Amino acid sequence: MKKRLLVLSLLCFMSLIFLGAPALAQTVDDGGVDEEVAPTPPPEKTSPPAPPPAPAPQAAWGGRWPWTSERLIRSADLDPLSLGELELMRNEIYARHGWVFRRPDLRNYFESQPWYRPRSDNAYYSNRQVEAELSPIERRNIQIIVSRENALRR
Repeated sequence: MKKRLLVLSLLCFMSLIFLGAPALAQTVDDGGVDEEVAPTPPPEKTSPPAPPPAPAPQAAWGGRWPWTSERLIRSADLDPLSLGELELMRNEIYARHGWVFRRPDLRNYFESQPWYRPRSDNAYYSNRQVEAELSPIERRNIQIIVSRENALRR
């Protein structure tokens, strides 16, 4: 019976050594200093990818009136312009986005500009895309120019 008790005690002691050895080894490795382990952060929720940004107007705002895509037009900006220049100014906003012009005079004028690149041969589809891409400033400037054009026609 004593033998059994001795063997059982020895087995318990050995199991304690084997089970406690990894913890003992870690304590020895870090010089006995307890390190605080930061909890693992929860996995980040992934959202669907953002849509690609709208294409930037061509050639970094090319044309005679590049600022018409950046700020609102003031009355003083339009005062010296003729009806023909107002028409070009208005259409230049569209041209910077690649509008496909059907009128030969406008098509020839913008095709002669180094910065102008029409979107495609399908004017209907391309021009609808351009209209959708216009910024609020560009939309408002087009309205201001049209209003001035109408006033000069009276």
